[in-house]
Amino acid sequence: MIAYLRGPVTYRQPPELIVEAGGIGYRVLASMATFDNLPQDDSEVVLPTLLVVRENAHTLFGFADEAERQRFSQLMRISGIGAKTALAILSALPGVTLRQHVEAGNLDGLTQVPGIGEKTAQRLLVELQHMVLKAEDTEVAEVATPQYEAQQGLVRLGWKPAEARRMIGAIETQGLGAEDIIREALRGSVR
Repeated sequence: MIAYLRGPVTYRQPPELIVEAGGIGYRVLASMATFDNLPQDDSEVVLPTLLVVRENAHTLFGFADEAERQRFSQLMRISGIGAKTALAILSALPGVTLRQHVEAGNLDGLTQVPGIGEKTAQRLLVELQHMVLKAEDTEVAEVATPQYEAQQGLVRLGWKPAEARRMIGAIETQGLGAEDIIREALRGSVR
């Protein structure tokens, strides 16, 4: 709904800031990475945003860049992770650090985030293990593997995530794109 805000930051007190755009001050919640990227003066910023609508509140979240906004959206898709917990994860574990914890299966690193217990950390590891976080200079972008995209496609077709993972695990996926993996997984499930 609100893709970005452009204007000066008129108030900053983590995790909240106010960006004036078109004569209106927008209250935005942001990660510490976003605060670190803000200019110290009143110069204009362009802040990617995401509006989260809940039954009792509309909250606007701001991000340092598009990659951070995508990580936030991905975290919110995980059961038990709400917007404020996702923001806490982004603040405590910038993209590279989060990737390192996921790749190493480091539960202790994830439980250092306020509000993340052992069970939630385990769920994060399971859900995020299929994602490859690729660092390019100072920018971190998330790239889905063909296997993960195929799993998501099977889930959209009606299979449960565990069934989709099992189906994909039963076939050779090396060198195949997501569509080919889905096709092979469906063939394998018919046998």
